Amino acid sequence: MKSHSLAACCAALGLAFGSAASADPKPDVVNNGNLWTITFYDDSSDVHDEWATQQICFIPTGTVGTQLAGVWYSPTFFDWNGTWRQEGDQVFMTGDYAGDIDGNAVGHDGMHWQLVTAERKSEGFGHWKEWREDGSFGNVIGYGNAKFARVGNCHFQPPKVDIGTLHKLTLVESRKAPRRFRRDGRDAIGPMDKLLLPLQ
Repeated sequence: MKSHSLAACCAALGLAFGSAASADPKPDVVNNGNLWTITFYDDSSDVHDEWATQQICFIPTGTVGTQLAGVWYSPTFFDWNGTWRQEGDQVFMTGDYAGDIDGNAVGHDGMHWQLVTAERKSEGFGHWKEWREDGSFGNVIGYGNAKFARVGNCHFQPPKVDIGTLHKLTLVESRKAPRRFRRDGRDAIGPMDKLLLPLQ
């Protein structure tokens, strides 16, 4: 008797969550503007010091199960790009930068955030971490909070092509972004670098 009740309960929960999960979330990161800003706020500071702001372009590639999926790149930081998924109001991102001639990157990012406002002026808040490989545990640049804001549409609007070609086109676009420098003239250590010079 108890096992039947438990099975019925689990089935009901499965139906409830199944109907709530959708690969067509509203709002999403693409419709009504696929150009966003991301701003980093340092978790190691008691007042969450603001470090850097970058721009990100989201390009959809389709759906994977209950998730909307795609690739992204930055028009404001050279060779910074990655993949994203959205399920409901949750957005998950991974990315790389500082690649060599063979495309092997030593800089990495991970973001997990939530959309919190209406479509055309959407905002989101979450977490952003960034590190560089050093042959050991990795050199952490920062763990912090992140604010996302939709600011318009990206200039690059890809043609309808297969995913492999789209990945190559997106990579080309990411390498049109400017190389960034620190206030002391050295290369930026990453997109969230707190000493980053602003774009002119």
